[in-house]
Order: sequence, then C-alpha cells, then structure tokens
Amino acid sequence: MEVLLAEKIGIGTWPDWIAACGSLLAFAGVTAGLLWEIRNRRLDAQDAKAAQARLVYAAVERVDTTTVRISNNSPSPIFDAAANVFINGKVTGSAFTDRVDALQTVLLPVGPPGYGSNTDRPGRFGGRAIDVPETPGVLIHSVGLTFVDASGSLWQRLNRHEARMVVTGRRKRT
Repeated sequence: MEVLLAEKIGIGTWPDWIAACGSLLAFAGVTAGLLWEIRNRRLDAQDAKAAQARLVYAAVERVDTTTVRISNNSPSPIFDAAANVFINGKVTGSAFTDRVDALQTVLLPVGPPGYGSNTDRPGRFGGRAIDVPETPGVLIHSVGLTFVDASGSLWQRLNRHEARMVVTGRRKRT
C-alpha cells in the first residue's frame, strides 16, 4: 500500500490557490508602495535641504576694482562663504566672509588667489586688493562659491549652476 505524497500533503482546491496568490500579490503591492513612499520622502528631504542653497549666488562686478557680490536670498544666514574668480579655468582672485545674514547682499574685494584661508580674514586684507584684468575674448568671469548653510551642510556652486552638497557634518554656527 503506497501512499502518494500529494495525498498526504493536501495541495488544496482552486479557491485556496487563488486566495494564496492574491495574498502574495497584496503583500508585494504593499511592499512596493512602501518603497515608493520611502524614496519620495528621501527626495523631499533632499529638496528641503537644498532649498537654502538654491537661494545663494555669487557674481563678479567691477566697481573701482573687481569685487564679488554674494547674495543670500534665503531666510537663514550662511557662513564661511568663499568665492574664487576664474578666468580661462585659472583662479585669478578670491574673496571670503565669515557670514552673510538672511536676505542680504555683500560686496567683497577680490584678493590674491587663495585669499579666504583660516589665517587670512577680512580686516587684515589691507592694501592687497588686486584687480582682475580684463581678458580679451572672455566675456564672463566664472565664480566658484563655497559656503556652509544654516543646517551645517557645505555647498558649492559654479556661477548660477545648481548648488551641490559637498560634505555634511557638524558645522552649525550662530
């Protein structure tokens, strides 16, 4: 007397199988929806984090000498703003400020390349302001801006291109 394995296990009826497949599909649907929601929340968080960085710009201006205008159109201050002026891809001058308050614009004199290090701050700039020369064939000077936002994230922006986060960390300042 041989007993088949299928008879011992009892594979069920069609309604049982349909219910099982429906349960698996429901579980897969809930899992896919959860993953979609996690992704959307992560994108929303990144977008919210970049909201301040989108409102900070730098541009080269000529007054008496070459200056850099840093505009913070956000409702929060930015810190450690360093701007490098490029002509033909080479740094020709730099400017630095510790803080730009919310909804403010500052004009900074352009100093020698590398100006803005930790040992060289405004007030000690003295007579070292330089004039970035007019370069034939170059219509626009490029400006690279690096700054720390109110949440402590470090950002970089070249001209008016999209700002990109460089490093996150505990840089929050008051």
